[in-house]
Amino acid sequence: MPQICRKHYRQTPHDRRQALTDATLNLLAKGGPEAATVRLIAQKTAATQGLVRHYFPPKTILLPLRMNSI
Repeated sequence: MPQICRKHYRQTPHDRRQALTDATLNLLAKGGPEAATVRLIAQKTAATQGLVRHYFPPKTILLPLRMNSI
């Protein structure tokens, strides 16, 4: 049976950061600060929790980052 290979796409750091902040905003809008967990942010962006923490070391940095620009 032939194996189907998926094409791998690597996002640029800017695109990944934008995807993470967009996912955070969506979670905040739907469920408030309690809903914006690192686990859910990672799931929404198809990233690992470690990658979320790499871009935003403490989770709390995500909230003021985007709240100021709204």
